[in-house]
Amino acid sequence: WFVGTMNAGESRKLEIPLSFLDTGVTYVASIHSDASPQAEQPEKVTNSEATVTSESMITADMASNGGQAIILTPLKP
Repeated sequence: WFVGTMNAGESRKLEIPLSFLDTGVTYVASIHSDASPQAEQPEKVTNSEATVTSESMITADMASNGGQAIILTPLKP
C-alpha cells in the first residue's frame, strides 16, 4: 500500500487510521516526511519505520505546504 498526504496553509497533525489493512497481518510502515513541521527547511526530509497493523494509527505531522509519503509492506512470517 501507498499512502500520501498533502497540506496547504498552516502546519497541522493528521491522524491516519490503518483499518484498510488486512486483519492479522503485520506491516512495516516506511514513513517519509518533512524534517521540520515548521517548514524551516522545506528541502529536508526525514525517514523512519514503524511496525503497524490494521488497528494502528499513524500521526502525520505535516509542515505548512508539506506532506508525507508512507509505504506499507507486509512482513513475511
